[in-house]
Amino acid sequence: MIESAARRLAHELVNRREAINRELSRNGVRFGIYKNGEYHDRLFPYDPVPRIIESDEYDELEKGLKQRLSEGHLLRQGHHP
Repeated sequence: MIESAARRLAHELVNRREAINRELSRNGVRFGIYKNGEYHDRLFPYDPVPRIIESDEYDELEKGLKQRLSEGHLLRQGHHP
């Protein structure tokens, strides 16, 4: 019973991917990347399938997220780089 409910939920999430991505776009959920020295604004895509990453890659992501959170906190406190 739980397995079939989980399957139905997964199917629903996949079917709603485009609608969810449109809603994210409408609400301005975006991120930026630098490529070849130029800033590129991107939509933050919704993907119902979780990404599996290796622990060393996770450790690197965790360091970067902590750094960004710390910098964001400092900016909110009025400190500028």
